[in-house]
Parts: sequence; C-alpha cells; structure tokens
Amino acid sequence: MVNYAGKKPITIRTPIVECPYGVDVKGNDCSMKLRTNDETFLSLLQEIDETNTDLPEKFGLFSETLKDIPNDSEGSETNGENGDGDGDGDSGDEPFYFTPYMHSQNSLRVRLPIKYGRVHGVTINSNDGDSLATIRDIVPGTKVQCVLEWKNVWIIDRTFGYFWNVTEINIHR
Repeated sequence: MVNYAGKKPITIRTPIVECPYGVDVKGNDCSMKLRTNDETFLSLLQEIDETNTDLPEKFGLFSETLKDIPNDSEGSETNGENGDGDGDGDSGDEPFYFTPYMHSQNSLRVRLPIKYGRVHGVTINSNDGDSLATIRDIVPGTKVQCVLEWKNVWIIDRTFGYFWNVTEINIHR
C-alpha cells in the first residue's frame, strides 16, 4: 500500500444507493456493492476511473517505477493480459490497472475496515432513529448513503488499484 503521508484522503458522500447483496464478509475481508442510476455520481466515478486508467501515460515516474518491479507471478492467471502480451515480466509489460467501479452494472465495490474480526471505524446510523444499527441491518436491497474515503493505492507486481473505504453508513428504511 502506498499512503501519502500528510495528505488528506479523498472523501465523497454517495447519493442514496442500493446495496443489492447486503454485506459480504469473507474471512478478514468485508465489502459491499453499491448500485445507483444517479448520473452525476456515475459520471464522477467514470472520471476517476478514466484518470487512473491513464496513469501510466500521465505519471511517467510512477509508471516507470511499476515497470521496474520484478514480476513474481510466474504461473499466475494473467495469461499475458497486460503489456506486450507475453507475460514474461520484461519492460514491454505495462502496468495493469484494477478498478472497483463496474461500468456495466453501474456499481461500485467498497470495503468496510475490519479489526479483530469486527467492522471497525464505521459509523452506522438509521433514518428511523435506531441508534443501534449494525451491519446486520444491511440486508440485500437495503438503501444506504455512505461516506467513502480513498487514501491508499495498492501495488502487486505490475497491477495497481485502489479501494473506497466506508467511514459512515446511513441506512434509509
């Protein structure tokens, strides 16, 4: 993970969106998929995504640094999908960008931070006055409004991406 010390994370508030599958907990990973038809929000996600897709061209030093990282994924499932297509880890293999935004589904996968096996650092409120709302109240089809924070970029071999971490959830019933 790359953390820009001293810089404030990028924070956005979503419109009211649908959480079509509820909260997905797998081991130490907890996430939700958010779906919306709000054109303003979708265009913001599209703009962020297109900016990151152009990173190798826009940020030459970052791109060159990624190219210098040895490819430790011999025998991985990439099948030469990035770069010059041979997957041999040479300088012809371009960095590959992974996005949490799924264009075809108008949805965004977001992470809920977990510490000691529990969701940590996320304020969960309900508009019906239930001050004891938990992630168990987020069932498939629940409408939520979230505050999302982007402060880290992850890099594995020559693949890079980011996650939106949830800091606040407002459940709309």
